[in-house]
Amino acid sequence: MKYKLFLLLLISFPIQSSADEIFWWCDTGPHPHFNYWAFESDFDAATNACISDVGYDFWSAVGTLGSLTITENNPSNFTIRLEVTYFSDGVLRTQLTHKVRKVTCPDDWVFIRGPGLPTKCEGIPVCPAGEKYNSLRFQCEDNPKDHGPCPPGTCGIKNPINPGTGNKFQIETDYTSKSPFGLIIQRTYNSNDSVTSSRIGQNWRHSYDKSIETVNSKRVDVYRDDGKVFGFTLSVNSWIPDADVTGRLTELLNAQSDRIGWQYITENDTVEEYDISGRLISLSNRAGQTQTLDYEVSSNNGGDDFPHSLDKVTDLFGRTLQFSYDVDGQIDAITDPTGAIYTYSYDANKNLEIVTYPDETPLDSNDNPTRIYHYEDVNFIHALTGITDETGNRFATWGYDTQGRAIFSEHAGSDRADLVYNVDGTTTVTDASGNVQVHHFDTLFGIHRTGAIDGDQCTNCGTTAKNTTYDANGFVASRTDFNGNITNYINDARGLETTRTEAVGTSEERTITTEWHATFRLPIKITEPGKITTFTYDTQGRLLERSEETAP
Repeated sequence: MKYKLFLLLLISFPIQSSADEIFWWCDTGPHPHFNYWAFESDFDAATNACISDVGYDFWSAVGTLGSLTITENNPSNFTIRLEVTYFSDGVLRTQLTHKVRKVTCPDDWVFIRGPGLPTKCEGIPVCPAGEKYNSLRFQCEDNPKDHGPCPPGTCGIKNPINPGTGNKFQIETDYTSKSPFGLIIQRTYNSNDSVTSSRIGQNWRHSYDKSIETVNSKRVDVYRDDGKVFGFTLSVNSWIPDADVTGRLTELLNAQSDRIGWQYITENDTVEEYDISGRLISLSNRAGQTQTLDYEVSSNNGGDDFPHSLDKVTDLFGRTLQFSYDVDGQIDAITDPTGAIYTYSYDANKNLEIVTYPDETPLDSNDNPTRIYHYEDVNFIHALTGITDETGNRFATWGYDTQGRAIFSEHAGSDRADLVYNVDGTTTVTDASGNVQVHHFDTLFGIHRTGAIDGDQCTNCGTTAKNTTYDANGFVASRTDFNGNITNYINDARGLETTRTEAVGTSEERTITTEWHATFRLPIKITEPGKITTFTYDTQGRLLERSEETAP
């Protein structure tokens, strides 16, 4: 068996007294390098990450890793050498490889090493509006903040397509627990997704596919399960996102003030904790209900275990989702708390092709319902072009232009929308009845948001507003519908609506104001004409009392 080893490990080591960036990487000797980035806060953490990743890369390359031994571990000169044994063509072979090296780059630069690339430091370039620098691919690309669902009311063609970017996104739910803060298997597809590390098919992510990646000591990216990526920049001792990002990121520190992980609080107050390598390890809601994630720590000969792979997710009551993997490291089955099994199959291009669901006859797998995903565009082999449902009916079809942008969406031969991307940056949308709209966009903080719309209201054209304006933070400031009705909004820095004025400029104009909890995204007082409603919560955000009184 021939093998290839693809590995690059970058580790950021912040130095308090210098503006320079310190990077670490694993030298793989004569083998080609893949642009793998994993940053650590100290040499010990870097050593552990290097060992784990060497094991994974040999396992995924040759299929059978014999052993991995540390032959040198010298923190004084930042050196670790590993001896790897592996089976090739049935023969046990040995290789001495992998030395951790230190590279110093100027502040706000990144260290680059990859196939055909020299070892060098490179400044992070300024990208065009609506694009973001991909530090893994070393190029400007569509901003992944624009992946997944659009912010409410800001864009989106039904069945859904983002008309500003041409991204086709799809959300599929395989399993949902009925318990509070329950386990879930949900998948999101993005046609524009450039991240290829997913374990559930190219361009797909699952509910627990979230991570934190360090670009350098002052820049961190937070990867979401819907494909979005939020960037945070260190300012003094706080991590600051774009003004339109409502999540909060903080470092978790030990007694010596060393970073040991991360905490990210989402827009719905879910608290996510990540380990030092950026892996999601737990989630909890306001009530303190939790889910914990366990990962494979080693690879076993002949087994399906992969280091770094999610092994299981456990809820507050001990119920689990158990994950297993095929020989390529992709999820081939998930077992829910009842023992029911959901299986996942892939085509030759590693696209998720078939999902097979459990049924009432678990001993007979031949009659299980299946959902089939189609990828028929020869120019874009990961572009989702259709879905066939569990009854055998193909209910959805999509098409793409020569740039990979989605240009039509159709449900069961009807409910169609066609898109044309114009040279002036607008998009023309035509529905099945022939209604035509031209969408104009405001690009704020890397997101294409629908502004003015020329034309008439149509069935599948997305937003119901003819004109939308935004405040300085990218939140909706006003909407005018197709009947000319105007609604104005004022939002706080957290993106929470504090004032809404409806039917502006008419005799029916009314204003609603909302005061919000200082910690949670929960209202504490809503004042509207003739009525005031107040809410009281406990320390976990659970509603204790709701009262109404007549407004003066």
